[in-house]
Amino acid sequence: YRQVVDKGVQNLVVLNNLAWALLELGDSECVRYGKQAYEMAAKRPEVLDTYGWCLVKSGEVDRGLTLLQEAAVRAPHMPTVRYHMAVALKEAGRGDEARKELQRLLKKNPRFPEADKARALLESVGD
Repeated sequence: YRQVVDKGVQNLVVLNNLAWALLELGDSECVRYGKQAYEMAAKRPEVLDTYGWCLVKSGEVDRGLTLLQEAAVRAPHMPTVRYHMAVALKEAGRGDEARKELQRLLKKNPRFPEADKARALLESVGD
């Protein structure tokens, strides 16, 4: 994949998907490609989510949280973005905010892909 990307791929979807795939594999290179996608489309919620989540998972919680919060504002209907934001809030030491976000999220979206993880996170931050 690096050969393809290093040859100057300028496709937003490819870069964003590559960043997500690398994130899923635990490869910190996700930040590099997430940033490239972000530089191409900094206002797209799916790009903000991918890049922000890559940053959080790479230990840059505060930077990632800022992007995830923007993604959540731009796409309040995307429960996965809100879940990622709640995780980042917890990791940033803002458990009360994470709890409130998770409660709202699960009330409105009880069956989204990460719902079980959200419930477990809510339990860990307390009611």
